[in-house]
Amino acid sequence: MSAMMAIGVRRQDRVAILGRNSIEFGEVLAATQLSGIILAAINFRLSPTEMLDALRRVTPSIMFCDAEFAPLACDLASQVPGLKQLVSLGDADQPGTESLEEFAARGFPDEPPMIARPEDIACLLFTSGTTGASKCCILGQRELREVGLTMNTELRSGSDDRALINMPMFHVGAIAIMGGVHAREARSCCRSNSIPPKRSGWLLQNG
Repeated sequence: MSAMMAIGVRRQDRVAILGRNSIEFGEVLAATQLSGIILAAINFRLSPTEMLDALRRVTPSIMFCDAEFAPLACDLASQVPGLKQLVSLGDADQPGTESLEEFAARGFPDEPPMIARPEDIACLLFTSGTTGASKCCILGQRELREVGLTMNTELRSGSDDRALINMPMFHVGAIAIMGGVHAREARSCCRSNSIPPKRSGWLLQNG
């Protein structure tokens, strides 16, 4: 969070993320939810043209991306006004990107200077565009909290439980399930395409 502030991002400013399920995705999600920075989660299944349209609509200051998507992200970033920083969630092998570890080192260890407010916008999520152009949906901090508590009631999850998140984390379903699981201190295991399905059971047993 403080690393984002160090380059001028403030509460209710926007950052974007393009990536598959990962711990790093979760770190960015948590940092924005805590600070009141708005996270625009870009659907990696969209075409490059659709991704560019989404980015131009949300005008993020920073874009986080998987190393897998870094070449595409660099091309898109050059066409988005105001996008001043590309951060790779993996290795920063692509010219023009900085690794998340390097970026986080810019921060400072003090208490968070920005805290989200109930009336803040939390996330900007995009529809798949199946029946028309992809649409941007707004999810507020207050609503995100209510979704998490409602999901927790439905899941009946507690601190001893684990949940396997197969759904992409750019989707409201995954965000809702994680919110419900974490509401009572349970753990979530985020499965990416790099984890074989047979390992998923092991993750739930040992994660």
